[in-house]
Amino acid sequence: MPGRTVWHRTRDLGRLFYEFGPGMQPLRFLWNLGNGASPERTILFRVRSLGHQPISVRPGTSDLVVLYETFGASYDAPPPILSREKATRIWDLGANIGLTVALYAAAFPLARISAVELDAANADLARINTITFGSRCEIITGAVWFEDAEIDYIIETGMEHGAHVTEATNSTTRKSPAWSLNTLFKNDDLIDFVKMDIEGAEALVLTRNTEWSTKVACLKVECHSPYTVTQAVADLEPLGYEVDQESTHWASVVAIKPFLKN
Repeated sequence: MPGRTVWHRTRDLGRLFYEFGPGMQPLRFLWNLGNGASPERTILFRVRSLGHQPISVRPGTSDLVVLYETFGASYDAPPPILSREKATRIWDLGANIGLTVALYAAAFPLARISAVELDAANADLARINTITFGSRCEIITGAVWFEDAEIDYIIETGMEHGAHVTEATNSTTRKSPAWSLNTLFKNDDLIDFVKMDIEGAEALVLTRNTEWSTKVACLKVECHSPYTVTQAVADLEPLGYEVDQESTHWASVVAIKPFLKN
């Protein structure tokens, strides 16, 4: 992780422990992180940012890493320019187990949030983790792609947060429906914020069939090798965005339409 020192990781762990509040949750987190318990069961944590509502994770999977990255490292924190009182429409592309969906729902109480998650098991847990917010949160099981299609994807044990489209087809691949952003966004007039963490598909989504971009005021995009931050900037600027590298994540950019700054 470029630029990530022991100091950064210790700071972010401290932030996560603050989110947990007093009690045994920090020790339970560390114990489960170091022990490969069965992913067939879930354990509960409560964090301040969600009003101490329960969230479920599967020990023995990457869910604990996602918990740390969401509430400790704040990799997917919404850009400060977004207004808590004005943001009404958000999309979370690559929702995993729904922790960022819950984070956005708590941060923007007027927003309706749709989320897309490629893996069905992750999506089921995302629905559990966002049930507190009722109909404001919608979890769609499938892939974000540059066109509507059926794709093959792979997910590895211990890397449940990294399900990704693959061209290889073998006994470990699975099939999923996939949709373009033009299809997913067709009923929206204006989208305040899109979080995009789609494990490499961004290289195609940001360059093909990009009519959707006229509706989106702000994006945060995580870039996956071989796609780079430099390439993301070059692809997003012609779509009318002002683009900067994200301060909390070495491989992410924030793209903002100029009208949002006025």
